[in-house]
Amino acid sequence: MPLDDLDDDLETFRAEIWNFLLSTNMARSTFGRLAAGTPNFVYRMDRKEEPKRRTIARVREFMANYEEPKPKRRKKLTVTQEAAIRRKKGLEDAA
Repeated sequence: MPLDDLDDDLETFRAEIWNFLLSTNMARSTFGRLAAGTPNFVYRMDRKEEPKRRTIARVREFMANYEEPKPKRRKKLTVTQEAAIRRKKGLEDAA
């Protein structure tokens, strides 16, 4: 592959990563750890380091298969916990 094509591919790959990061609001270090096994992956890409082809394939596969985590449901409070919170906030029942 000619050198210019490789540079274009790497720029496209960097753009894919940044679009993914912006769309998921994921931290660069989290992405690197999950997608490439190293939290410094995106920083290295920013410094124009060239990843191995199998790393590129693994990262692209991660991005293609990524699903946003479901928001955690809040645990229901007991009556005692609710009363303690109301006391702290000065909202005691006037009963």
